[in-house]
Amino acid sequence: MVMKKKALNQDIQKSFSKSKGRFISIACLIALGSFALVGLQVTGPDMRKTTSDYLQQYHAADLSVIGSMGIDQENAKTIDSLDGTEQVTYGYLKDVVLKDTSESCRIFSLDEDISKYEVVSGRLPEKADEIAFADADKDNYQIGDQITFEEKADTSGNMVLKNKTFTITGFVHSTEILSCVNQGQSTAGSGELNSYAVVTEDAFDCDYYMIARITFRDTQGLDPYSDAYTDKIQAHKNQLETLLEDAPAQRLDAVRSEYQEKIDDGRQQIAEAETELDDAKTKLDDAKAQIQDAEQQIQDNQAELDSKVSDAQQQIDENQKKLEDSEKQLADGKTQLASAKTQLDAAQAKITASENQIAAGKQELSAKQAEYNTQKAAFTEKQTEYQQNAEALSAAQTELDSNRSQLTGAKSQYESGIAELKAGIAQLQQAVQNPQLSAEEKAQYTAQLDDAQAKLQETTNSYNAFLSQQYEPGMAQIGAAQQELDSKSAQLQAAKAQLDDAESQLNDAAAALTTAKNQLSQASAQVNTAKSQLAAKQSEYNTKAAELKSGEQQLESGRTALEQAKQELETQRSDGEAKLLDARETLAEKKQEYREKLAEYNDKKAMPTARSQTTAQNWTMRRRMWISFRSPRSRSTPGVKFPAQRATAPTAVSPTLWMHWQTFSPSSCILWRRL
Repeated sequence: MVMKKKALNQDIQKSFSKSKGRFISIACLIALGSFALVGLQVTGPDMRKTTSDYLQQYHAADLSVIGSMGIDQENAKTIDSLDGTEQVTYGYLKDVVLKDTSESCRIFSLDEDISKYEVVSGRLPEKADEIAFADADKDNYQIGDQITFEEKADTSGNMVLKNKTFTITGFVHSTEILSCVNQGQSTAGSGELNSYAVVTEDAFDCDYYMIARITFRDTQGLDPYSDAYTDKIQAHKNQLETLLEDAPAQRLDAVRSEYQEKIDDGRQQIAEAETELDDAKTKLDDAKAQIQDAEQQIQDNQAELDSKVSDAQQQIDENQKKLEDSEKQLADGKTQLASAKTQLDAAQAKITASENQIAAGKQELSAKQAEYNTQKAAFTEKQTEYQQNAEALSAAQTELDSNRSQLTGAKSQYESGIAELKAGIAQLQQAVQNPQLSAEEKAQYTAQLDDAQAKLQETTNSYNAFLSQQYEPGMAQIGAAQQELDSKSAQLQAAKAQLDDAESQLNDAAAALTTAKNQLSQASAQVNTAKSQLAAKQSEYNTKAAELKSGEQQLESGRTALEQAKQELETQRSDGEAKLLDARETLAEKKQEYREKLAEYNDKKAMPTARSQTTAQNWTMRRRMWISFRSPRSRSTPGVKFPAQRATAPTAVSPTLWMHWQTFSPSSCILWRRL
């Protein structure tokens, strides 16, 4: 028996030794499963405790009654009469869209008692044009940004927001909308709620409230995840639904009575307007026929006048062209004769002037050559001096740049150290304000904060002393030295530019002298040629002068005949245009009268339709009301929608009740009751 046990033990040891990896893997899997089980058992209560503390800290509502068409005074009295209420507050809300987008946003009025907001950054709004946005949108906006909304009017055509543009003052968390993935449904935009925000109550201009928040005495201190809490909330909800059961029908009766008198007056006005419309239609048809006849007559007269004017203008243009051609020929002849004589006189004068210029140029060239030699020697001397000074200036500039770099680097080190100290102080201040810190931790952070502030003050004093004693005096000296160097460099560059300019002027003078000599030879040859041409041109000039005189007489006769034709054409055009102007003025008056009567007719014609549409809208106006209750023990994951279960849409005559679950969040579910 002992041998068998010994053999069994040896067999077990061999099995473990040959499969150590498998043994270790099995042991790790068992340990991992145990750790996961313990984690799930421990994490669940902690998460529920965190949620419960958060809801109690910000006094989340137990029940919320929301009426998109408003909660009137009778509804408020009914809600106030509910048994067991601890506190009831009323507020406003409105679904809008961001300007030029389809993204919807639900704007709540600030409630300082129930369902308060957690300020993540910034502050809550204090003025009518200020707004605090959901913290989920802090990546899209910044504090101080202005945001504009577009509001859709309700069925009665009213707007509830006083302003459309708001300034963002902070970012908040809400106990009523906890999910960032799916925040629920909206009456604006695409139908899905994309964000929420909070404003002050005076940002709304409305005669009725839209939301009522309720807390109960018997739910205080209960675990919101417990069955006891859920049962009590369900009982209060059932009671509230019973109390508000007749509210929609009463509201519908009130709306009907409010608009019935207007409907009766509208029907009477429609009957009277239809009779007036028939008479106006007949008058409009007659006026339209008269306008069409007048337009046709004006078109015929305009065509006749245009034809006559066109024919006469064509004849005038032809004669004008002939006169212009004759004038051009005469002018060309005179210009040619005058030009020949002018050319001869100018050639002789040019020869004399050229000879004088050559003599003067030779003298000037000798003087310029001597001046050039003197300036060239001075230039060589100045150039050597320039090179020496340039090297000295470069060395001085290098030294100045080094000193400037040292001062700037020291200043940057000071500023970087101060910025790091300020950042550390900000982190310590934020840590000290953490309400979850123990007294010991808070005292430790406070001591660190005092040390950091003292170090910051010391560094700041040292930095200020550096600026006043070293940096600013040193930079001033560097600036003065830099100005002196720049002035010397500018003087050297100016001297070099002057020498280069002198050399260029000498070269230009020599070239000009050579050019003048060549021009003189050419001018002498041109003079001899011009003298021989002058005798021939003189005879031609006398013949042309006689022809020009005869042509001028003929031209003057043509001008007189042309002016008479133009005057006759202008007279015919003026008379025709005056008649057409009178006809157009008369036509314009008739058209204006026609348009006024047509507009009056259209207004009266559209009036019955508009009134009937308004009546239909008033009669089909519906009341929406839903009741939401807090239930952290949700039956779904965040952002998951249950399928809507709804009956046929309601009508004005027979309101129909339907209900469905809205977006289900970890701490709230909403039951809609719509009529």
